[in-house]
Amino acid sequence: MRKILLVALMFSAIGATAQTVTRKVVLAKGQQLEQQSHVKMNMTQEMMGQSMEIKVESDITNVVEVKDAASNSFEVANTIKKILMNMSAMGQDMKFDSDKKEDMDGQMGQAFKGKIGVPREFTVNKEGIITALKANAEKKDDPGGMMGGMMNGAMGEGEEKEGSSFNSLANIPSKGVKVGESWSDSTSDSNGKTFTTYTLKEVTGGNGLVTLSANTAINRELEQQGMTVQMDMKATTTGEYTFEVGTGIIKTRKATTKATGTMEVAGQSVPVNIETIVQSTISKK
Repeated sequence: MRKILLVALMFSAIGATAQTVTRKVVLAKGQQLEQQSHVKMNMTQEMMGQSMEIKVESDITNVVEVKDAASNSFEVANTIKKILMNMSAMGQDMKFDSDKKEDMDGQMGQAFKGKIGVPREFTVNKEGIITALKANAEKKDDPGGMMGGMMNGAMGEGEEKEGSSFNSLANIPSKGVKVGESWSDSTSDSNGKTFTTYTLKEVTGGNGLVTLSANTAINRELEQQGMTVQMDMKATTTGEYTFEVGTGIIKTRKATTKATGTMEVAGQSVPVNIETIVQSTISKK
């Protein structure tokens, strides 16, 4: 009897390991997903023999809503609802609360004008791919300059790109994947390109765990206090996310990004290092 039980357990384990997880896109009209993100960013730069450090810690709330659902696509809106931020630079500590009018009217608030409370609307097909961006989701001039550029990734700016996977859904290959298998994808735009490798690490209790590693090349221009800043950087990201196997909806996400490079400012080349740690939880409202 004991041998039979051991054999049964062995085959059960093999079956669990061999399970194929397929891509799911289960969304409904009116459905809302709330994402709470905690972001820590540390930036150092060398200029004229001196080192300057900027530390930013923020909590960001955004809501994804399925505005409409058709037979072959979904209309989706992603809206940043609130940002709380603490920043330390050049011996000064600054706080920002998007709920306070005086903060939004201040210098730091300029980085978020037209972003907080403004939906970014786009279309997602049945494969979980973004097929179109509405006008208000397209890239506009960034009034926040360098600070706006630094915070865009943390806020989710740029996550919605035509032809890329919808970031609230697990980007499992359409053919399916088994535990231990890996796959990759790449994205690019006028600011740079990213190549990412994913691995399905485990499936348990109806939830899956995917680990990822990415390499990014960034080359873009920013406007800062009337000056043009050319940023040229390389970045590596490691992280993971968990998701519901039955719906494809991501539940938690965490990632660490380390970037190094230079910024060309007024004819000077400034070495820059940036480390960003993001931890997010997504819940159904």
